[in-house]
Amino acid sequence: MSFIRPEVRANLWRWREVAFMVVIVLFCVRLIGRGWDMSSPVYLTLGSVGTVLTTGLLYVAIQRARFLQLDIAPGVVEIVERRVSYLGPVEGYSLSLDALTRVEIRQSQFHGPMWELYHSEGPHVTIPTAARGADVLFDTLAALKGADLERMIEASTRPTQERYLIWKA
Repeated sequence: MSFIRPEVRANLWRWREVAFMVVIVLFCVRLIGRGWDMSSPVYLTLGSVGTVLTTGLLYVAIQRARFLQLDIAPGVVEIVERRVSYLGPVEGYSLSLDALTRVEIRQSQFHGPMWELYHSEGPHVTIPTAARGADVLFDTLAALKGADLERMIEASTRPTQERYLIWKA
């Protein structure tokens, strides 16, 4: 028997990476304070470098948590050696990241936000953002030069049927 409702537990799990990074940032700030009190350049340097690095990672964690969907859509996404594979309940797709020409997000009536991956190897591929392993796809597509993270997050939270262009070659 659980005292926490499943949707609250899922939301806490979604923000776990952010909470962890906040703890690390606070620890690094504490190191800076300790170095200041002890006049220790080692603590000051470690704390400063750690704070800068973990603050950057905290920003990335917040973006991921804002976008992250629950694993409720059908299918599994895998990325191996720059090749995206989606194994759905009816059919599967595989495409190279080097062949991508355009990435869009649109809302689906049944599965919520869907990735639309257009590529030069064949017809476009549609992948639910809530499929198991799709969080790795978010990280991979966010690393594309010129990808719009804010537009990704906006597209995943809007219930409209319009398409959002995320990246174009």
